[in-house]
Amino acid sequence: MRSRMWSGNNRMKCMPLLAAMGLAWLGAGCDGEECTNSFDCQTTPERKDPANPYVCVDNQCKPFLSVYPPPRGDGGTSDGGTEVPTDGGTDGGTDGGTDGGLNTCDTASYDAKLGTLHLEAGFQAAESASLPANILAVTAIGPGPVYTLYGLRSNDSSFVSLGSWPSLQVGGEALFPVLAPDDRSKSVFLGSYLVNDGTRLLTGYTRSGAGFPGNVALYDTTAPEKSGYYAAPGNYSAAALPGIFFINGLGLGSSSGSAGIYVLDLESDPPTARLLATFDSSWSASSGLSAMTHEGIAALGYFDGNTFINRLRAAPPALYKPALTNGATFELAQAAEVDVGSDLFGASGFGDGVALLRGNYDATFTPVYIDITRVALTISSQDDQEVEVGTPTPVLRFSDSCTAVDVLAPLGGDLLVGVTDKNGRRLVRLQQP
Repeated sequence: MRSRMWSGNNRMKCMPLLAAMGLAWLGAGCDGEECTNSFDCQTTPERKDPANPYVCVDNQCKPFLSVYPPPRGDGGTSDGGTEVPTDGGTDGGTDGGTDGGLNTCDTASYDAKLGTLHLEAGFQAAESASLPANILAVTAIGPGPVYTLYGLRSNDSSFVSLGSWPSLQVGGEALFPVLAPDDRSKSVFLGSYLVNDGTRLLTGYTRSGAGFPGNVALYDTTAPEKSGYYAAPGNYSAAALPGIFFINGLGLGSSSGSAGIYVLDLESDPPTARLLATFDSSWSASSGLSAMTHEGIAALGYFDGNTFINRLRAAPPALYKPALTNGATFELAQAAEVDVGSDLFGASGFGDGVALLRGNYDATFTPVYIDITRVALTISSQDDQEVEVGTPTPVLRFSDSCTAVDVLAPLGGDLLVGVTDKNGRRLVRLQQP
């Protein structure tokens, strides 16, 4: 997925690099430029500080606040810390433009929960809760109606309990360090995903270097002594079933070397880590998005090296379960494609379907977000290896850039959306009645 962060001109002159690396975690641009995208600038944890990340502007790395200061009257603070609107670490502006020298976000109309986002018919916004800037991702463990939320905390790279939804608690003690002992003194790229299999939490990180070395960290909430790490180069996203984690990356355990879907099977004795699904060679694929529906349909993605957009395919249990039990692999090309007519920036389970953050890039290669769209995924009644892909249904529409979305996570059959604007950062529960 990170390969998308290249401008049209840089795609051409950097094509040999792009094809070789699969992921865009380079420390500098081509032809002596300091950067070609904001990922190039975020080479240390300090430079990835959500409150003031370094971004790429005119091929130079600069602190976000020096380029995009908080709107006047806001002060940029919330939850006791600096809070600025952010678009997920990209170098696009967030001030919604100017009007006679005034920031239009100062005068825009804000909903208490959704800010300037427009909720489409057929969906409703339920309860909401404040979320501090240092929580990169969240995951909810049920069963409902009471859910315990866990977070991935950036300032100390740790798993942390956030308490019961929606009465969230912040500032708690770290449950388990995400970084393996040998990596705690190194610069790492912390993942922006967090998933659970019902009792265990999983996220990952990588480092610079050949093959993008890294690990996934596994924390067992019921038996912390069983927590640990698995080598996982190039890990980018994950999805989970009870006892099973699907990891989208370049390897897992002793199995590595190609982009694909890897499986960590904790139900087997001993636990196994291996390649589960392969990408078609014609895709020139690298890492992509992952999500899981209530019905157990795995939405597994890849970055298309031919079209430079993220794609998603829907694999039903009848397609991937045989490979889980017989030790073989299956081809992701066998799974139905979820075509939403744009690039994708995020994915999450949303009941018996997936919620997708859609958008594209403008002429300056700045992300322009369109909406969060839900796509129903149903196992075919004629063939259980086939998935019927529903018509994309908009859930939340972006009317401007004054309110940003930076978190998508399932809460039972509902969807948690993390929104940020001049009024702070919060999680909002969306439902489809």
